[in-house]
Amino acid sequence: MSTKSMTGFARVEGQTNVPDMGDIEWHWELKSVNSRGLDARFRTPPILNGLDIEVKRRLTGQITRGNLSGLLEIRLPGGGEGLRVNRPFLEELIGLAGDYENQENLGASDLATYLSVRGVIEAAEVRLSADHLALLRLDVLAGFDTALETLNQNRAVEGAAMETVIRGLLDDLSSQYDVAKVSDGARIETIKARFLEKLHEIMDHKPDAVSADRLEHEIALLAVKADIREELDRLDAHIAAARALLESAGPIGRKFDFLSQELNREANTICSKSGDMDLTQTGLAMKATIDQLREQIQNVE
Repeated sequence: MSTKSMTGFARVEGQTNVPDMGDIEWHWELKSVNSRGLDARFRTPPILNGLDIEVKRRLTGQITRGNLSGLLEIRLPGGGEGLRVNRPFLEELIGLAGDYENQENLGASDLATYLSVRGVIEAAEVRLSADHLALLRLDVLAGFDTALETLNQNRAVEGAAMETVIRGLLDDLSSQYDVAKVSDGARIETIKARFLEKLHEIMDHKPDAVSADRLEHEIALLAVKADIREELDRLDAHIAAARALLESAGPIGRKFDFLSQELNREANTICSKSGDMDLTQTGLAMKATIDQLREQIQNVE
């Protein structure tokens, strides 16, 4: 079975050991939902500049449809949360205080006040060498490949479940086609007899007022317009094409969506042409089945 869903989720965690620094922890989160085309967006830390472009290239041939969002989070050794004092800024504040207050000695309470000024205390920035960044990039990209593989596996599992439902709906539609094909409302003789009966009622049971040739001609025209055999043939062909799609390799969502539109068109025509209550009910049942089919297809890649 090759049907794949456009919905899936994957999370992959990993770490990169940096000499003299410790382990850099990171994790990927990938999430995809249905979409008309492929829309991929990634949020990656600035420390790995251009990584988002690199991972988008790796999607080629892996995912063809879906709204895909990816998030990479990196935690540097110690959490990257070290603090440092902006000494030039602090000394400038102390100098200004001395100018205005004429104070030469700074007490502890005064120091606490200055340290609370925004910008005096800053987060310490952990810097990685070019070699360390290259090592981190390799590990993160390998992690992305694993996450992408997991995402595709999850999409395939959901797709298999969807395929089971789709096959069941096609079976239902095929059964409804069989009922419509043998119904009285689909027989050309029944259609002609029905028109003749209505014509008798309209003409007050005096058909002799119209020539037999003219009467036969008009009834034949009406019967041709009400004949649904072509619609039933096309419906049967579309069902067969849908089954063939399920056996084919590669993305089938767009083709299946087109087929569902064609199926719906034939069912609509059968209902509009039908003059028989049973055939109309069968046509409405077809439309309900096709609507369920289209709901499933909306999430097929």
